[in-house]
Amino acid sequence: MSLAQPHATNPQTRVSMLQGIGWFAIGVLLTLLVLEGVLRLLPVNAGWINPAPTHDEPLIRYVPGAPFVYSRGWSFANVQRGRFNNLGYVSEHDYRAGAPTVAVIGDSYVEAAMIPDGSRMHEQLQTRLPDRMQAIGVGQSGADLADDLVMARYAATHFELKAIVILLSPADVLSSGKPRPRGFWFSGSGSATRIHSAAQVALRNQLYRSRLLSYLFVNLKFAPADLLDDGFNAAETEVTPASDFDATASDHLAFFLRALEALAAHEGLGPEAVVLLLDADRTALYEGGPASALHNALLQRARDSGASVIDLSAAFGDEFARTGRKLEMGDDDDSHWNARAHQIAAQRVAEALRR
Repeated sequence: MSLAQPHATNPQTRVSMLQGIGWFAIGVLLTLLVLEGVLRLLPVNAGWINPAPTHDEPLIRYVPGAPFVYSRGWSFANVQRGRFNNLGYVSEHDYRAGAPTVAVIGDSYVEAAMIPDGSRMHEQLQTRLPDRMQAIGVGQSGADLADDLVMARYAATHFELKAIVILLSPADVLSSGKPRPRGFWFSGSGSATRIHSAAQVALRNQLYRSRLLSYLFVNLKFAPADLLDDGFNAAETEVTPASDFDATASDHLAFFLRALEALAAHEGLGPEAVVLLLDADRTALYEGGPASALHNALLQRARDSGASVIDLSAAFGDEFARTGRKLEMGDDDDSHWNARAHQIAAQRVAEALRR
């Protein structure tokens, strides 16, 4: 009686399987290439490439002079096209090194890629300044307190600084100790507080060079938020209700305010030339309730610093009461200011600087 032979795959069958896998891979590759080509004809978010920061240029910015496209969602809503200025920021005008300058600093609310040229706070502030003075917007998507401080120091080094305007919210304070793929953050507390930066922009840049990946990760939001650090296309970080900042966030806020005061003194600026601009608690404003405890805590700490403080709650509240229109871009998941909000903020800053 013969014994059964062990099962062996026919060599011809193995070749057929490999050929099938190969053809499938080629089909997938061709499909991806076609999708990439088609999306290059559509207004996918594009151009958001960060040069690697250096010792002399520590800023997180974009390629100077490069074009960009902004859009939202699967349907490419609110398409905006522009070109980064000579310093690599979203602005309709170039910045003049050494010129008398009002620096407007903050996160994607200051960057404001989602509104047309000429509508951003610093651009509208420019029309309210003397001819020889310039207003510059140094906004970085996802920026927090550490980023703001680095940008303020850079502005002091490269421009004749006449005033500093920094847009603040509780979310900026709460995220100031969180390490990120790009940008800056605080560690430690008190005199041991330090500023750190990962500046890992290479992966992000490679992803943004592909329209398909940009569409998936930015327009459709299929990637973790930190992968592309996509603050300009996302709603403001959710703030957990609390009665006050925790110890770490409180220490970082204190360090930031002291460092800002020291920078102003070094530049010969009085307290009135350091403007802390606080966004309104717009959720509470629309619901007719009081501002959050964290908003009030930040407001009090800002006033205690001796700087000039603008709380936009009253101005935004008056606008909402008068018109019934909200001050966001209009999307439920986008809390960024619309052009009218930027106009109101610019007017309030101009009034504060005149005083």
